[in-house]
Amino acid sequence: MAVRRRKWLLVITVLLLGTAVELVTGSSPPAEFFHPAPIILFLMLYGAGALLVRELALFTGSGWFGRAVLGFGYGIVEEGLCCKSFCDPAWGDLGNLRGYDHFFGLNWVWTPYLTVFHGLFSICLVLLVTDLLFPHLTNELVTGFRGRALLLASVSTVTAFGFFTFPHTPGRNFTFWPPPFWVVVFVVEIAAAYGLAWLWGSCRWEDAFRARKLRVPHWLLGFITFVITALFFIGKNVAPSVLPEHKATGIILSYVLLAIMLTSIAALFFRNAAITWRHHLAAIWGVLLFCALLAPMQELDAFRQDDTTGMTFVGLGTLAFLALLTFAATSHRHASPTG
Repeated sequence: MAVRRRKWLLVITVLLLGTAVELVTGSSPPAEFFHPAPIILFLMLYGAGALLVRELALFTGSGWFGRAVLGFGYGIVEEGLCCKSFCDPAWGDLGNLRGYDHFFGLNWVWTPYLTVFHGLFSICLVLLVTDLLFPHLTNELVTGFRGRALLLASVSTVTAFGFFTFPHTPGRNFTFWPPPFWVVVFVVEIAAAYGLAWLWGSCRWEDAFRARKLRVPHWLLGFITFVITALFFIGKNVAPSVLPEHKATGIILSYVLLAIMLTSIAALFFRNAAITWRHHLAAIWGVLLFCALLAPMQELDAFRQDDTTGMTFVGLGTLAFLALLTFAATSHRHASPTG
């Protein structure tokens, strides 16, 4: 297969996988996802966002640190500016958090959780999968300046559209506007994310960290990522259920839980010479297996306001994808002389 063709295939894969995260996690069930208008917007935002982060991380030479930081910046773009869910006290997906953690114009538990959600699941997970499928292109740019400009324009267009038109929450016939102060903060944070990635790459700080060999069996790593994913999805609903009278305590515990999970992931993956492609595959299994098991439960959830019909099939499709990914990754390594 020609290099140019492989690069185009990688581009299409990232665009599709970045878009599919919304379906697999249940954020956009089939009735909402498989519709001409939304799926085009999803491709222009989620898919293009994932590909843009990949290219910017390579362009700045910031590696996985850049992917994570830029992924968090992407999360702020989507939820802070496009959907405006960080500031909207009546956002439909808040669930138990609605009215719990909102003060000074911000949802204080929802904001860090969704920032990290998009950084890890919408970006890093997608790029980890594509690294497995296209190992020879892991460190290669697949777009030029015009391509990156087009991706940025795509994300910016959908973000502007969302900012001026969202939300379409049932029972609300007005457009929610976030406080100008937080809009400025979000823009500064997004710029800072790119600045950090550029600084990390230009100063080559990664070279200051010695590669270590923290040995973990790949099956154990899969179990760990399964547990972390479960804690992540369940954690944001724990505070209002367990500590309904102590908002500040619940918010602090949520931040601590996020810090522990992020530190655990970084300790396992960052410059760890003992982590192989089998560990990457196991980590993907841990995340997506939880999503597959959660899918039918979302269909049975009577408290969901949206139509979750078909999520059981999404779960089965996720399991089928994992099987195909395992076959593809294993076959590729067996065919490689260094596999």
